Amino acid sequence: MGYGGFERRFRKIKIKNKGVCDMNQTKRNYWVLQGGHEFIAEMRNNTLSYWTIINHARSMKVGDKAILWLKGRDGGCCGLAEITEEPIEKEGQANTNRRTRYKVGIKVTHNLYRNPIKKAEVDSYKELKDLKVGTEGASFDATEEKYNKMKELVEKRVKPNNRSDKMYALNTILYGPPGTGKTFNTILRAARIVEPKEIEDKDNSEENYTEEDYKKAQKIFNKNLGDRIEFITFHQNYSYEDFIQGLRPDIENGKNLTFVKKDGLFKRIATRALFEYYKVLKKEEELPDNLEYEKIKELLEKVDYEDLRNIENKNVPKYVIIIDEINRANISRVFGELITLIEDDKRSHGDIPLKTTLPSGDKFIVPSNLYIIGTMNTADKSIALVDIALRRRFEFVAMYPYYDILLDNNEREKLKKINENIIDKKGYDFQIGHSYFMGNESLKDKMNKKVIPLLLEYFMNTETEVRDILKKCGFELVKQNDQEKWPLEVKE
Repeated sequence: MGYGGFERRFRKIKIKNKGVCDMNQTKRNYWVLQGGHEFIAEMRNNTLSYWTIINHARSMKVGDKAILWLKGRDGGCCGLAEITEEPIEKEGQANTNRRTRYKVGIKVTHNLYRNPIKKAEVDSYKELKDLKVGTEGASFDATEEKYNKMKELVEKRVKPNNRSDKMYALNTILYGPPGTGKTFNTILRAARIVEPKEIEDKDNSEENYTEEDYKKAQKIFNKNLGDRIEFITFHQNYSYEDFIQGLRPDIENGKNLTFVKKDGLFKRIATRALFEYYKVLKKEEELPDNLEYEKIKELLEKVDYEDLRNIENKNVPKYVIIIDEINRANISRVFGELITLIEDDKRSHGDIPLKTTLPSGDKFIVPSNLYIIGTMNTADKSIALVDIALRRRFEFVAMYPYYDILLDNNEREKLKKINENIIDKKGYDFQIGHSYFMGNESLKDKMNKKVIPLLLEYFMNTETEVRDILKKCGFELVKQNDQEKWPLEVKE
């Protein structure tokens, strides 16, 4: 194909100065490239190389710098990039009424998709106060000052030494639609935190781990469950008394009804985690193994917290508490004063450690070797959103369908098409996770027993909506008496 044919095919955007772009003589531009969760999978796999834009196609050039911005409530700056190819018009648009769309080649230089810098934090810096993000559109102009400030913030997060000896954030919530492996991945994270040497570091990306890694993680998880790892599922009746401390009836006190003070799950694991600093401090005293919990509390009451702060974090074992379905409980009621105490800098070894007095009179501080991992199902709109005060104190890790894990090409494509239709009708938070298509059942059974019931729930039993999705994805519906069977079912 000659150059003329090549140009007609791709309709390349022309620029005034042809030839190689000399960055020493041409002013570099700065941009914000904004998109939804559709590009998260590519960032996760480090395969993102193009971005779709509508505006500024004639202004973008090779060598320009860009801030990558994820739209939505849990979005933010998820990376930085450099323009590597000038915009070209996307194919297949000739007969559409939509505005012309272009794709621009990019190279991601800083990947922060697991821990985006949220809008609230961005707005707190005067240099970024009027950064054009969050509005409709895929590309906005920025300035060198804004880009450099964002780069400064990003590099603080992606540098390996930023978190000292921590491979993960102290407070993390894995969020996404059902079936995307949130609870499953808490096992891997917890195992890597408590015994990091047992599982090889693979860039903290769960998709890089093998089945053998997961089996090893499960053994570590089960071995430490009830000791250095605790697992709890929140629900509407879960309370502060269950989680921190409260009064409970003493059922072994004969005929008289009495109440005793009892520590909740979080306070117990926090106390055990804090005791690890004590053991290092008093290593010459040869403390007995398997001390009773009440004895541990008694010893900690006698020690000066400043002495414990002299023990480095890297010298003590790590603990993990996993809170499944964290948004199902009344967050402010359950967490109480923890909403402040769990912040990194308010913990035992933070910059401004805070020790509080519980209603019982007990002194309490959250240790810096205790990790909190929560999970949140974004499709469950029957429950309240996460408390804003708590949201600010957690890092949110997006977990959306990971298609490459599915070995069957047909099932992989079917799931993609189903989710594309769901996104058009309901949004990204209501997609079907990849785990629904894992297992040895036939595609028919997976659809009829798992996927269709979920779709009907999503669309409040609106048969027409679900039928429309299924037919667009190439499924043939079962008929009964010349009508489509109810509940809906698909054929083989």
